[in-house]
Formats: sequence, C-alpha cells, structure tokens
Amino acid sequence: MEKVLVTGGSGYIGLHCISLLLREGYAVRTSLRSMKRKKEIQEALSGSIKNNERLEFCELDLMRDDGWDAAVKGCDYVLHVASPVYEKNMQDENSFIQPAKEGLLRALKPSVKYKIKRFVMTSSIAAITQGHEDKEIDESFWSVIDENTLPYIKSKTYAEKAMWDYMNQIEKTKKIELCTINPSFVFGPSLTYDMGASNLLIRALLVGKLPALAKIQFNVVNVLDVAKAHVLAIKSDSAAGQRFIVSEKALWLSDIAKILKNNGFKKVPTIVAPNFLLGFLSFFLKDIALFKDRLGKSQITKSDNAKKLLEWKPGFVEDAIIDTAKKYKETRKIS
Repeated sequence: MEKVLVTGGSGYIGLHCISLLLREGYAVRTSLRSMKRKKEIQEALSGSIKNNERLEFCELDLMRDDGWDAAVKGCDYVLHVASPVYEKNMQDENSFIQPAKEGLLRALKPSVKYKIKRFVMTSSIAAITQGHEDKEIDESFWSVIDENTLPYIKSKTYAEKAMWDYMNQIEKTKKIELCTINPSFVFGPSLTYDMGASNLLIRALLVGKLPALAKIQFNVVNVLDVAKAHVLAIKSDSAAGQRFIVSEKALWLSDIAKILKNNGFKKVPTIVAPNFLLGFLSFFLKDIALFKDRLGKSQITKSDNAKKLLEWKPGFVEDAIIDTAKKYKETRKIS
C-alpha cells in the first residue's frame, strides 16, 4: 500500500485531498501544527475511512526544522499543501512570505533525501496571473512581482520558484519528480469549520455586506476537483515537471450573486456598481480593493494542461457555490 504525506492536514484543501486519498486506498500521514486538532480531523474524515489504520498524524511547523525528516521517511509521495495563514494586521509581510518559502524547502529537502516518487506542491494561479494584461493565461506565465504586489501573491510565487530553483541546482542523480497544482478561486463546503479564504467572498454576499457588486471576474473551481487534480498528479506518468492550472470557468461577481439569489439567498445584492465606486465598495469589504487592477477586465486561466495530461474533468462549480452557502447557513446561522 502506497503512503502519501499530506502537509497542512487541517486546512480546507488538505482535508479534501486526504479524504479522496483514503477513499482510493492510499495510506496517509498528515501534519498538523498542533495535535490538539487530531480528534477534530479524525471526525471530519470519518466518512472516508471506517477506522484509523491508514491515517496517521505528525506535528510540523513551517518555520521549524523539527520532524520533517521523520515525516517524509517511509512515504511514497508528498503533497505539500500547507501554507501560512495571512493576518490582515501583519506589520511585516516577510512574516507571511518566509514561512511559505522556507516551509516548502523543509518539505522538499527530505523528499529528495528519501527519493520519494513525486512531490506535488499546492501553488496558486496567484503565482501565474499577476501583472499580465493577456486575456488568456496558461502555465508558461509567472506573476510579475513589484513593491506593490500583495504578500499572498509574493508568497505563492516565491515559494513555487524556490521549489523549481532548488531542483535545478542539485545533482542530476539526486533529482526527484515535481509538479504543481495551481488552483483558481476555490469554492465548496469544508469538512470542518475552516471554510477557506475564497469562500469568504460568498459569505460577504450572503450577509448583505455589500450594497452593490463590483465588476470583477474570478476564475473558479470546485474544491472536490482541486482534490482530484492532486491525486491525479500522483498517478499520472505525464505529471512530472509540469504546472497545472485548475479552473473550471470564469464567473463575474454578478454571476455568482445571481446563482445565490436564484437559490433563495435573499440578502445577496444584484446591482453592479460603476468602477469609480470601488472606494465606496471597499469600505464595506476591504478585500474588493485587492482586485482594483482587474476591474471590468476579463482574464481566462486555461486548464488545458490538466485536462490533457491528467485527464482532469472539472464540473459543478455552481453546485459548490450553493453548497457553500448552505454550509454557512447551517454552521454560521446566516439567514
């Protein structure tokens, strides 16, 4: 039985990856920042496995060396999903960027040491799309970084580049197979109370926090399809050395609002505000200001690489949006 180390096992995407791996017969070792969450994760995965014999835990920190060597040893594959949590009030962006880069290397170096079959990194389209005016984007692009680039985009870009750079610098005989999964906006309910960053957009619409909608387009994907892409990246002979954008389609914010409105969520706004009112909208939802460069512009992230090489078949992102809204209603008492 093949074993997979999944870092960041308590996270939104990581949990879905673990659930799918267990259902497909893999043994999983997963890392937590604190073992206090072990029972919570076991309960979240109870529907994927009848007992815990194929699931084990270890404690890892992205900024500490302890435990990484032992965590990788004995595994056939590594899914490095763990990512630092960004706090909006962080004074120093490096306190967010450095854990992403250094944590990646802490996972990668023992993977090279023990010659695992394949190392799969969860990156993001944030490492691809920033700073480009092109209407269609593929995996050949890298985000353009400058002093005004958001820390999240910097962290994803620098961490992914660190992975490729490290592998290019070591001796040929020591190299292992690598690939990245670069998801777009990820929608779909969580297996725990951690709903993921992208889903906060849906929550903002549900509670009526926005008086109107900005003309912003998002490339979106179902979290279940993101997990499928990770598992396919383990299985496929064609995955080595590749980056895989995983995105089903592009939706305007108004499209997302319409899906929610048509399914009974009455507080969702429907009016699209002119672009010059961005400042007014950002008063209600500060994250809207993060997309000021994308106002009124369409940009499609093409997933041809994943569809061709991994035979990845996404779908049902509308269902993911609706299911997320229902999950919020159940767990957060959103009317």
